[in-house]
Amino acid sequence: MGFADLFKEVDRSSYTDSDDMPTYPGLSLLTHVNARTIQLGGIVGFIGGLGTSFFVKTPLSSHLIRSLSRGTTFGVVAGTVAVSAMAANGKLDADGLADRAYRLGQNEDQVSLSQQQAISS
Repeated sequence: MGFADLFKEVDRSSYTDSDDMPTYPGLSLLTHVNARTIQLGGIVGFIGGLGTSFFVKTPLSSHLIRSLSRGTTFGVVAGTVAVSAMAANGKLDADGLADRAYRLGQNEDQVSLSQQQAISS
């Protein structure tokens, strides 16, 4: 399974609850992973920015903005690379991908967290 396979439409005939299955499970999983790695990158960027702010002569606000943007960019790249590597190494097949996307959509706490994150962005 390659990176392009992440964007294939699911075959709904093999699922009994086809209404609950995302149309593009690979895109659903990639979006979820990217959202979490963006959050992690932002947190690491913020903490790193605070830690290094004592050693630079730029204002704290501009230094934090730069650190947050670097952390967020790292999060986008890391999330995409992680999912692509799992797909390329065979750790994520089409059935596993669809299963993970389905379970993410059925987990009420996860759905609530994703909605809160979207609202706060």
